[in-house]
Amino acid sequence: MITQSALRSLPHANQPLTLTSQTSESQHYYLTLLRSLSIAGTAESPIATLGVTSCYPGEGVSTVAVQLSMAAAATGMRVLLVDLNWKRPTIHSTFGVERGPGLSEALASEGRQVPPIQASHIPNLSLLTVGNFVGDFNLGISLERMAGLIRSLQDYDLIVCDLCESAEAGPSLSLSSLLEGVLLVIEAERVRSIYRAYLDLGTVRLVQRHLEAEGIVGKENRPLGRGALFHLLQNRIYRGEVAHRGSVYPGEHEAIVDAELWAAVQQRLAESRTDRRLGGNARHPSLLAGMVTSPAGEAMVPT
Repeated sequence: MITQSALRSLPHANQPLTLTSQTSESQHYYLTLLRSLSIAGTAESPIATLGVTSCYPGEGVSTVAVQLSMAAAATGMRVLLVDLNWKRPTIHSTFGVERGPGLSEALASEGRQVPPIQASHIPNLSLLTVGNFVGDFNLGISLERMAGLIRSLQDYDLIVCDLCESAEAGPSLSLSSLLEGVLLVIEAERVRSIYRAYLDLGTVRLVQRHLEAEGIVGKENRPLGRGALFHLLQNRIYRGEVAHRGSVYPGEHEAIVDAELWAAVQQRLAESRTDRRLGGNARHPSLLAGMVTSPAGEAMVPT
């Protein structure tokens, strides 16, 4: 897995996705990224399949996938951009093409038909849209078929896959295992600011309100949910580590949250869990505090 927290320096990565000609500055950044990933055609073993994902919505995954594909195509590489972001597909609308038939139809055909690839108006750049299906992939079927589909696309120098966010769609991690490289997009300063805000404000609920007031939202301008914030505050990726099946391993990426800030946040989270369990923050502690929830999953409080 290739992770690249330096993407925080890429221009306009977290801006609304629109298809415009790349500026010289933007193209320079993405061409530099291509070279750093050894997919510019100069390495002995260039990466031919690359996924782009992030931990949470709103970190610019689709923008990076599109801009990276455009930069590679501008060098003369034959590039295929695949929309694997079935939760929030954008490639078809960005390029002004039909949503389907596309990837879902190709997988449903079990390899009996040629993948319905569409041309874009960008030279050397082709598209495989998400298709017309609704819902999640049936991974028991689709992983094997997806592997066969990738093998059938050998005519391209580079295949870029726009993946769902890993925190919202675990299947992205399974799909990424089929690719030679995965690019993890992290908006580093925003992550650090959320960690600091939690220490200052003391609760995730107050952090959620603070972020909404500051205009810091996820994709489609939706507020970040409490569950996503709890996950963000405990995600070891930000410490330069990777957790897998209960074990933690050193990652190949740099940490963006330092050890002191990480430890302080984990201590506060542990204290908060104890208080919620015992109802310690309440004026009249309740034995059922933290145990009774509403149909929406929100904790109910005694009145």
